[in-house]
Amino acid sequence: MSNPSNCEGNERLGSNPQINRSRLLLLFCGITSCASPQIDTSISTPKEVVQSASVAVTVSQRAVERVFQLEPTIEVAPEVREEKRNCRPDMVDVKGEYCVDRYEGHLVDTDEGKLFSPYYTPNPQAGKKQHNRWFYKQGKTNMKIDLLTKLPPVEEWQFTDDYGLLAKSEPGELPSGYITKTQAVEACDNAGKRLCTTDEWITACQGEDKTVHPYGNRFKYGECNIHNPYHPSLVLTGNAGTNHDDPRLNTLSYKGVPLLKPTGSKPACISKWGDDGIYDMEGNLSEWIASSGRGFRGGAYFRSGELGCNMSHGSHSVEYYDYSIGIRCCSDTEPKVQDTNTCEVRKSVRYCR
Repeated sequence: MSNPSNCEGNERLGSNPQINRSRLLLLFCGITSCASPQIDTSISTPKEVVQSASVAVTVSQRAVERVFQLEPTIEVAPEVREEKRNCRPDMVDVKGEYCVDRYEGHLVDTDEGKLFSPYYTPNPQAGKKQHNRWFYKQGKTNMKIDLLTKLPPVEEWQFTDDYGLLAKSEPGELPSGYITKTQAVEACDNAGKRLCTTDEWITACQGEDKTVHPYGNRFKYGECNIHNPYHPSLVLTGNAGTNHDDPRLNTLSYKGVPLLKPTGSKPACISKWGDDGIYDMEGNLSEWIASSGRGFRGGAYFRSGELGCNMSHGSHSVEYYDYSIGIRCCSDTEPKVQDTNTCEVRKSVRYCR
């Protein structure tokens, strides 16, 4: 019988290739050593011992294969995981179905990104006509404020250059007024967006809780920039029903507070969607929508606020503009590829990395 302490004695296992292979595997994995008990197949061995050794060999082989991945692998097509949300950083996901600008829009030109004055209609001919009209008309009433309020400055390129319109949605910017529906469509389209439909706009405004106002069902004065008792045209010219293209209207203040406020100035006026939200859908400026040829929604800062997200207006043509009408864009959502994993199938088990 071999001496367990003598490593040369282990060579006697070479007469049995199967057991010899198992011994090598066991040695390779550190499961056994030269001092391990030997199985000598040259002599009669009880059946139970042989079966035990066979089980040990099988387990050892599988252990090595798992460690060194010796089993064959089959490459399969990459696994693509899709994320439901696919809105740009300046937009908010609404129900995973469409996206809405987080803030009311301001306009820049498509070539150089130059900022349009928010107080003049963004059309060279119409804007120049608007400016010249009020340059000569200002101060002609008996209103003292009319005499003291000057036209807001505007860069000459806005009345001379041939430009395209691009809508941008950013916090802390004064939103553009004096926008026609035709201009709103162009500006959203150049941004890769579109105007919202009526249903989209109302749903987005009501938020996940489907409330009348962005903040709840009961009107709260001051939560949104609406229901202001100070009508700018009435104060400036003495007539609330006319002169709505006057570039000075949105420059006025009430008790030292600007009537038209920069985007996001009212933190409570937010339509909640998950951990995100849309600002100023009620108040500040009204916004053109796509559903009706002449419609816009939201209510400007001087309008009554009781109707909240249900307030609508639809009495003007697509080429109409005044100080109270601005822009907000929507867009469709698309499947967004979050990441791509390479997957393998090993003995009917799928592994991805």
